[in-house]
Amino acid sequence: MILLFPVVLWLVLVTGHNHFKTLPILGKVQYAFKDNEKFHILSFTVDPETDSVPVLAAYAEKMRANNSRWWFLTGDKEKIYSLARTGFLVPAAQRTEENDFFHSQDIILIDKQKHIRGVFDGTEPNEIDSLIDHAKLLLEEYRLQK
Repeated sequence: MILLFPVVLWLVLVTGHNHFKTLPILGKVQYAFKDNEKFHILSFTVDPETDSVPVLAAYAEKMRANNSRWWFLTGDKEKIYSLARTGFLVPAAQRTEENDFFHSQDIILIDKQKHIRGVFDGTEPNEIDSLIDHAKLLLEEYRLQK
């Protein structure tokens, strides 16, 4: 996995299920960083059989996602689950068997070195505020390193 951007959010997406408490609130996050090209949101489906590219594109449009900074991603289920378990250490993925379906409201803040800088509950407004603050601090840290 290569991260091309200094700050990335990782979250689980299931369009065919009623698990969308986290996505509408991400509009607030997207707006907070609307002018910063170094900040990106990656939303991975954990149900690629249902969430095809057209389905994800329609959902991204519904969410008013800026498609240059907020990407709705699908792919091979085994690879997505492996990435969730071993790459991003998604807590909900750790508690499931290899091919079990999982959902998580956690939003993971990742830096350009692929380090997890925070895990935030995407259903809690105060956690979203904390996520925004942490991401701003991280971006400032990168700015000062130049």
